Amino acid sequence: MNAQGAAPAAPTGESPVPPPLGADLVRRHLVVSGVVQGVGFRPYVWRLAREHGLNGWARNNERGLEVLVEGSAEAVQGFTRRIPLELPPLARVLQ
Repeated sequence: MNAQGAAPAAPTGESPVPPPLGADLVRRHLVVSGVVQGVGFRPYVWRLAREHGLNGWARNNERGLEVLVEGSAEAVQGFTRRIPLELPPLARVLQ
């Protein structure tokens, strides 16, 4: 993720596809819906991912915020668990 939490640009017509994982890494793809656009949610997710030592990307789409993170199973689980606990003041997560 870059400082704004955005995914690196993919060539036209292609989705960002991460390389295969090592044996000790896991990858989780999330789609977070609710009030998550225009309220500081993507920078919040970026900060949480950094705190947990995770790699990945986040981008807005028609369903909300799409997130892909990868790292140790413990770090990914901790990241996922914390998302709804420390939301920016105007954000509301439905799913």
